[in-house]
Amino acid sequence: MIDQSGFNSRRDFLRAGALALASGVVLSQARLFAQETENKPGSKPDKGASAKRVVLVYANGGPSQFETFDPKPGQKTGAPFKVLKTDVPGFTPVEHLPEIAKLAGHFCLIRNLRSNTVDHSHARHLMHTGWLSNPTIVRPGLGNIVYHQMGDLEFDLPGFVKLGGDVAPGGFLGSGYSSFAVQKAGEQVKNLEYADGVDKDRLDRRMKIVREMDDDFGKARDDEAVKSRQAALDKARRLMNSPLRDRFLLDDESADVWKSYGESEFAKQCVVARRLLEAGVKAIEIQQDGWDTHDDAFNRNTSNCKNLDQPFGAFIRDLKQRGMLDSTLVLFYGDFGRSPKLTSTNGRGHSAANFCALLAGGGVKGGQVIGETNEDGTSLVTDSHNPRDLFATIGHLCGWQTQETFMAGKRPTYLVDPEALPIKAVYS
Repeated sequence: MIDQSGFNSRRDFLRAGALALASGVVLSQARLFAQETENKPGSKPDKGASAKRVVLVYANGGPSQFETFDPKPGQKTGAPFKVLKTDVPGFTPVEHLPEIAKLAGHFCLIRNLRSNTVDHSHARHLMHTGWLSNPTIVRPGLGNIVYHQMGDLEFDLPGFVKLGGDVAPGGFLGSGYSSFAVQKAGEQVKNLEYADGVDKDRLDRRMKIVREMDDDFGKARDDEAVKSRQAALDKARRLMNSPLRDRFLLDDESADVWKSYGESEFAKQCVVARRLLEAGVKAIEIQQDGWDTHDDAFNRNTSNCKNLDQPFGAFIRDLKQRGMLDSTLVLFYGDFGRSPKLTSTNGRGHSAANFCALLAGGGVKGGQVIGETNEDGTSLVTDSHNPRDLFATIGHLCGWQTQETFMAGKRPTYLVDPEALPIKAVYS
């Protein structure tokens, strides 16, 4: 049984370990990794699992299935888009996703997800954790769980990197499993350099004094937080001194790479993601904004799809060519779907009655579509799957110890809802 002390922070660990250290304010921001000494995995994941790392491209706002992967041409509910035929029956994305269409054989498209929430914050919690929101439990998200179950706290690079968006706290797993947030892909990570007048030897001497003071304080008070703070600072120092820190940069990528991926911010995020995966990072989330199309849905989703298509297609091809796709689970989904009925401003409201998720690699059986809607997309004609089932499926592909009990405060809980059922068609 793994315990939680309840301590958590969203602060940037680099500021704790680099800027604060070098300036002498050694412990003021060292909380991000403060629990990592208390929350190590109780069991290792199944060594026979297919997925060794996970990438989630998250579509903030909820992508419209009608303008992406479940178009209804000729119907009142449909968009004025052509559809692309592929070799995979039922896999007919809209015309603005040609690169993804060419890779249909690598993808499993789930078209029958259904939930009971159309509130953005609740839906994001559900789609990141597999659980409905509960104010009594702070749950870890997908990336946090991957880091906990599959990562190494002693590794130089953070085990979970978010490209865009806020820091994702580790929940009851502890703040040591929080994400490392990068706001601008390809730029030098802030606060990694030593401060003016402070070199490695000088900082080592300072840290020796700090550690001696911490040790004395810990002995006097039997304070486990001291060990946690020291672990946080050690982790920051490892990244400061690691040659792997250049994996966040893009200066040595060739012109051919940019020709393949494009040069958008999302393209840069995908290239950084690939570089980090190659270096050993286990979990990456890329945030894509702009999918909450309450108005002008056709034009906005044309732009959204074009922004997604080339980089995402290049990313899948790149992983395949480098021999990494079979061991890398790649996911694309968002908050929920959109309503069949158009608004007066040619937009779509929220709908969780049926929506899509796209999966590739990591043990996924590609070249298939799971689930089907009726002619105008107003209802499912097959059974539905809850997002918790998607998480059970991810857990199976990754070999998580889903039956292990964790403590959220004084309350026992699990990584995956025990009532969830893996979607076996995804991998068998």
